[in-house]
Amino acid sequence: MLCVGTSLHCIPQLYRTEFTYLSIFGPGKKLGSLVLFTSCLLVITSTFSLQLFCFFQAFDAQFDRFETFPKAFMSMFQILTQKGWVAVMHDTMDVVNSNAVITGVAIYFVFYHLFVTLVSRMKAIFVFLIIFPDEKS
Repeated sequence: MLCVGTSLHCIPQLYRTEFTYLSIFGPGKKLGSLVLFTSCLLVITSTFSLQLFCFFQAFDAQFDRFETFPKAFMSMFQILTQKGWVAVMHDTMDVVNSNAVITGVAIYFVFYHLFVTLVSRMKAIFVFLIIFPDEKS
């Protein structure tokens, strides 16, 4: 019901009717900026990770997490969703034998995970404090 009511809310004639109360995210401009910010963050970190870890395939031919941009994007998206981010870090650390590189990889992924967690918590606070109260006015 909520999905249908929100969809009908997009029709200009139904904007100031009972369907207004079914709208969750308002006009979408604020939510769209959050989605755009998250997408830009993923593209930038995927590109950076691709450049940082693409040569790891020379150590292990089966390691392909950062072989191409789509694979790097999916690895960074996996960290963003917090589902299996430790597996991405361990797979990358297991490829190399140098302790300095292993430490650098671990620090990079832990800081990226902490940054993404902090940003996602801030986005959740932004949604509940900025977007939802606009619906009441």
